[in-house]
Amino acid sequence: MPFSSYPNFRNIQHYREEYHTSVTSPETYWKAQASVLTWETPFSETFSEDFEAGNISWFKGGRLNVWDNVIGSAIAEGNGEKPLIINVSAGHSEQISVRKFGDLALELASKTLFSIEKGKRIAFYFDECLYSILVPFTCSCSGNPYVHINSRYPVTFVQKVLDDCEPEVLFVRTTSGDSRYNESVSRLKMPAGSKIIDLGAGKAGQSYTSCPSIDGAFGAVDSSSPLFIYYHSTGSAKPKGYVFQTGPYLVNAAISHRNIFHANHPHSMSIWSSLDRSAVATQAYGLWGPLLGGDSIITVENAPQGGAVFLDSIASLSAHVSMIANPQYFLSILDDASGVEMKSRFEIIANVGDILSPRQAVRVGKTFAWEASGVLNLWIQRNLGVSVMSTYALPELSRTGSIGLAAFGVIPYILTEMGNVCRPNESGQIAFRNSWPGMAVTIWGQHDRFVNIHFSRYSGWLITNDGGRQDTDGFWYFMKRLDDVFKIDGFSVSTQELEATISSYENVREAAVIGIEGGEKGDRVVVFVSTKTGESEESLKKHLQHYIQENIGDFAIPYMIFILDELPRTRSGKVQRPILHRIVENDLSELEDLSYLANPESIIKLINERDK
Repeated sequence: MPFSSYPNFRNIQHYREEYHTSVTSPETYWKAQASVLTWETPFSETFSEDFEAGNISWFKGGRLNVWDNVIGSAIAEGNGEKPLIINVSAGHSEQISVRKFGDLALELASKTLFSIEKGKRIAFYFDECLYSILVPFTCSCSGNPYVHINSRYPVTFVQKVLDDCEPEVLFVRTTSGDSRYNESVSRLKMPAGSKIIDLGAGKAGQSYTSCPSIDGAFGAVDSSSPLFIYYHSTGSAKPKGYVFQTGPYLVNAAISHRNIFHANHPHSMSIWSSLDRSAVATQAYGLWGPLLGGDSIITVENAPQGGAVFLDSIASLSAHVSMIANPQYFLSILDDASGVEMKSRFEIIANVGDILSPRQAVRVGKTFAWEASGVLNLWIQRNLGVSVMSTYALPELSRTGSIGLAAFGVIPYILTEMGNVCRPNESGQIAFRNSWPGMAVTIWGQHDRFVNIHFSRYSGWLITNDGGRQDTDGFWYFMKRLDDVFKIDGFSVSTQELEATISSYENVREAAVIGIEGGEKGDRVVVFVSTKTGESEESLKKHLQHYIQENIGDFAIPYMIFILDELPRTRSGKVQRPILHRIVENDLSELEDLSYLANPESIIKLINERDK
């Protein structure tokens, strides 16, 4: 439902007053925020939470019609002809109105989904295009949870996802110009009774006609029914599918989107996400936030990796354009942008993933945004659903280098290793004592795993494994990851799971993985392996690269691979990762005392080969 009003906090004092209300009277606050949606059946309970058991419930008993909240309400308010989608394909842009998009969704549902029982999963596996908006919206209207599988994931992981969520339908989109993707699709095996529907025969809209009757085509769904299941490739043997519920997620996405993108911009805008369409941040701010908030969504088929000229063309698609990106996207094209004067710029640049440093934020702001204050940092994790900390496009609500202020209704803390609450400016683990509507409520079919990962370390706390601190003014700062995860090109990669995948290769005895800084797309993967057989180093490195590509994805292909007789270990048997980092950084000499290692000869041999 398009908002009749925009955020009313205009300075830090207004923010603090509303934040105080949201955390001291959460039931009153969230009950009021839920009115952003139209409910066919009011909910009987605003929320309940039990972190010990990992049980979270929001807006229990409520029922809502997704179609009415997006399409029906806009048409009723006279906005049926307003552009909802700006689809860019083959260098041409097409505006698709609210009414036309509704017709497309109804036609897609009548041909593919109306015969499928509500609650059955629907998966889709393709790149950004009009269908990447149309399919999830139509599934949600039909009461079918959707699973958007990133097209960059290898076919082995895609198959694991299909086996885990068992969808009734898998939508794909084959084309004549993508033989690798087409070959991957041909290798997929669907569960018995399920089918693959190929949407690649034509462009959405060509064979669709306006439907004579929309009223009643889509019914109401339970607020607690799953909206979507998010899977992320980390190399684990069994994938994790985070479940987000319909009513709670839509309320939170709508409110969060409004607060972040419209705090200082009380008008509708068009939003493009350079992140993958399956990303959680894109779901919140590049899909549901705009759909519910009266903004337009920009989709770009076969988008280039970047470039100032390309971004200029996106920023010129409407009067007010904003975008979502990670820092590497901009940092990789800043040199290309030197000397280029963009004719159009972005109102808001919402940065997710790593945090832009003060110097980087200034460069990005001067080059790509109308105002430097329009470059925002958002802090979000996969299971959190929405940004729970962010800066805002208001001078008093932004502090360069920080991840901003806590979102309304969210109460973060910093904990010590012992689980005690830190004082201001003391660093520790970011954790939460309360829930919010947009967060994941379980892992599909693996609730015990959900509890073990997120709630078991400290009783009564939701942990993040991110290190941070809070200053005396309430601004939060990200310090570092506290576990073995590093980020590459927007993907989180676990060294433990990556090592397990590499070690499963037939000629590898054991493996160690480290991440090093310095890549345009984030961290770089460096792999150390010892072998079982006499396979040549050149052959082993080539086969390992292919094996990692097939089992985890292109983003995890190693920057460097070192072959050792055995991994360096202390006398207690622990792999010495600091030594591995120093080897890569060329900061280790054969003259150094390595007597604390149980096997110093393995490192000496590697140093000698490196220095040849």
